[in-house]
Amino acid sequence: MRFAAALFLASIAAPATAAETKPLSCQHAETTADIRRCLSERLRATEKEMQRYLDAARHEARPPAALQQSQTAWSAYRDAACRAAAGQYEGGSLRPVVALDCLLRLTHERTLELWRAYLVNENALPEPRVPGGPVTK
Repeated sequence: MRFAAALFLASIAAPATAAETKPLSCQHAETTADIRRCLSERLRATEKEMQRYLDAARHEARPPAALQQSQTAWSAYRDAACRAAAGQYEGGSLRPVVALDCLLRLTHERTLELWRAYLVNENALPEPRVPGGPVTK
């Protein structure tokens, strides 16, 4: 299961061509490949931000093992939900865009959950924002 999730994430996040290695302005992304690359970059930043909030939440969680168990379950849910959403576009060029958008939205929502449940009263970290602007609707 973990291998399948890793393979799924790698298939949607990997650049499609060598031309995609140049810097990209997300506001001007026009092609599916540019949008995919932009969303991949935003997802990496959002996952990094979630990890920061998760690390802080681990210091507050009682018991910490319960938080870890919920994080593991959430990760499995996120991957399965986004695979299902992207599956609606099987064989199409929008499949990786839908998957990345789903992963981005759910990761940001999880970061907010961590902040609200463990950190809102600690004043250690501000309310999380999505790197690169609002999450798509």
